[in-house]
Amino acid sequence: MYHLNEICNKIDEEFFLLDSTQNTFVDKITTPLNADDKSLVFISPGRTDKQELFDKTNAAIVICDASIDLTDASNKCVIVVKDPKYLFAKLAKAFFSETPKYEIHPTAIIHPDAIIHPNVSIGSNTYIGKCEIKSNTIIYGNCYLYDNVEIAENVIIHAGAIIGAEGLGHIKGPDGRYLSFPHIGKVIIESHVEIGTNSCIAKGALNDTVIKKGTIIDSFVQVGHNVLIEENVLILANCVIGGSSIIKKEAVLAIGAHICDYITVGEKAHIGPGAIVINQVPPGAKVVTRSPMVLTQ
Repeated sequence: MYHLNEICNKIDEEFFLLDSTQNTFVDKITTPLNADDKSLVFISPGRTDKQELFDKTNAAIVICDASIDLTDASNKCVIVVKDPKYLFAKLAKAFFSETPKYEIHPTAIIHPDAIIHPNVSIGSNTYIGKCEIKSNTIIYGNCYLYDNVEIAENVIIHAGAIIGAEGLGHIKGPDGRYLSFPHIGKVIIESHVEIGTNSCIAKGALNDTVIKKGTIIDSFVQVGHNVLIEENVLILANCVIGGSSIIKKEAVLAIGAHICDYITVGEKAHIGPGAIVINQVPPGAKVVTRSPMVLTQ
């Protein structure tokens, strides 16, 4: 159970506090309508029913923005900030999230030449090749890390991810058979990157595949060889990034977007769901597909 003072001490942004109870404790997070007098909740500013949710919730602490009318808040403790959802997520992580223990599961297989910091968690049935893994990194079960993968601090790799396999770099010979191109590059993953379940990241061919700090990759994403993904990129599920492409910082790739080989997606560009990108994308651009049509009713 956490006192209001502990909650407020974790807030590192400007906020307004209305505390009508004077002695508030919370022991859970939930939604506004499921809350009781020990709950911490937030009200999303974008909801059309936000005032109704605020008025009806029984939560001990409500995080909201300044658009909420606080006239009838006599029995509530309210924290007013610019972005309620962001603060709620930070507090939830700080107080209500369980972090795996720093340990290597007995069923994991670790190459004898792997360099692994003591403060690392490696889940069941995971294989770690000749890799370097730095502190506070979590690798869940059933992952496979090939040789020449470098992982920085505070990285999270979810179950089933495969990192460091060769990309599809085959060349058709005169006899019609395909010859695989050599892959001698690394996969370099910088700090505070998160990689979703069953995502695959190919190692570089002659260059490295690099994912820079703060990037979030969802589940079932394919990243080709020699790809450079810059800082704070968001990549949603089922995206495919072709070889030697560059995704500039703070770009967003929505669900199912496909980036063809050698494409650069500009800084803060937004690629819409299902878009197939075959041309260079300038900074700040929005790329969308045509709206689907109903052919039969």
